[in-house]
Amino acid sequence: WDEDFLQQLLDGGDGDVDSQVNFRAGVLHQGDDQELIQRMNANAVPQVDTSCITSEVIDNIIDLPTGTCSGTLISPFGECGGPSPPSASPTKSPTK
Repeated sequence: WDEDFLQQLLDGGDGDVDSQVNFRAGVLHQGDDQELIQRMNANAVPQVDTSCITSEVIDNIIDLPTGTCSGTLISPFGECGGPSPPSASPTKSPTK
């Protein structure tokens, strides 16, 4: 993030924010808010597949839970079919 640039936008600058900001996939705001919303929705960041992390419900969480986790971690890396987690105990080095 360029904090100085963003602060300049918030402070008002010259009032022409639309010409200074590009959204995801090069979407530009050209005056029509509804068109901008449609184009932003069409180029939204895809949702993450969380099925390889946990089977717990994680949608519509208002307050983050605290304390010990109660779910089963499927992949500590969050990758379906990714590498296996490290073993719980170290393996012995081979001897010569």
